[in-house]
Amino acid sequence: ALDNLPVDPERSILLSLQALSTEHTLEAENALHQSLQNSRLRKMFLGHQGPAYNVEFSPDGRQLATTGQDTTVKLWDIETGAEIQTLVGHKDQVFGVDFSPDGARLATTGYDGDVIIWDVQSGMETLRIPAHDGESVVVYFSPDGTRLVTNGLYDGKIKIFDAVTGEKLLTFTAHQAPTWHVIYSPDGTRLATASMDGTAKIWNADSGELQLVLQIPGGFTPRVGFSPDGSRLVTANENGTISVWDSHTGEDLLTIKCHKDLVIWSTFSPDGERLATASMDGTVKIFDAVTGEELILLAGHTGALFGIAFSPDGTQLASGSYDGTTRLWDLTPEKELLTLVEHTEHVYSIAYSPDGYHFASGSFDGTA
Repeated sequence: ALDNLPVDPERSILLSLQALSTEHTLEAENALHQSLQNSRLRKMFLGHQGPAYNVEFSPDGRQLATTGQDTTVKLWDIETGAEIQTLVGHKDQVFGVDFSPDGARLATTGYDGDVIIWDVQSGMETLRIPAHDGESVVVYFSPDGTRLVTNGLYDGKIKIFDAVTGEKLLTFTAHQAPTWHVIYSPDGTRLATASMDGTAKIWNADSGELQLVLQIPGGFTPRVGFSPDGSRLVTANENGTISVWDSHTGEDLLTIKCHKDLVIWSTFSPDGERLATASMDGTVKIFDAVTGEELILLAGHTGALFGIAFSPDGTQLASGSYDGTTRLWDLTPEKELLTLVEHTEHVYSIAYSPDGYHFASGSFDGTA
């Protein structure tokens, strides 16, 4: 068990427990204690009846919000692991979740098409917006917390609402095909959308005016992401490439052939100097965001990748996979820090706390 400790403390825990079940020895007990001390799995949250879809840390890192197929939203205390409250109000499974920048409110949306705003302290529903006639899977506060943006998954509509009154400020049809993603630019002046129609688009967030249309090479894009300074946009592409665009001119700055299958996710590092990609081929890769040079290959997952997230300081990366594991990687130097095998079904999403000391994963097994 101790031989595995430096690279995989979770496996060391399992081996120690197996040894103790065979024969209770002092050596096995000490190995278990050392493994537990080195483990980076902080908590396992049990509560949803069915898949847990999305996880989101509060801005202060003290609470975790999870959404589920069971139509509920749950708030958890990070330090104790205790369930603080269950938010009941949606009529169908819940996907999208986002804290307001000040952490006082929580926005959620799901297959019932409603956006609900909750008071985080009391757990009370403060606003309900009948946003879409069909499914919605994304909701985000604007960077200043005054507006909300949400997508109609299949009707291609993007809607922006006043985050206090619920007044609809803007509606526009972004794509003539399923719209998988919409996100604010860091300064809140623009929106980027990703669609099955083979394009990503950039819009004026106040007027809805179309500013750029980016033709995705070789298919559609499920995910877009702005660089930290908002000057570039990365698209994850169906044909195993990622593209980096000038977000103001639309110039294709860089296209990288990085995977053998669909790229599910691509994101900039916090300093904007690197790009991480996750693919259906089961690998994670790190690239130089300017030259496109491949810096690191992270292989170890046995299933397709779904989500990745840099730690706030950019030194680590978490990855979630259909193989049911969430892994934490050290990017300097290249090595796998640990494998978390707590989930029994696909990992759906992951998120870091703002301080970078915790990360959480949500799975189809109903746990976070």
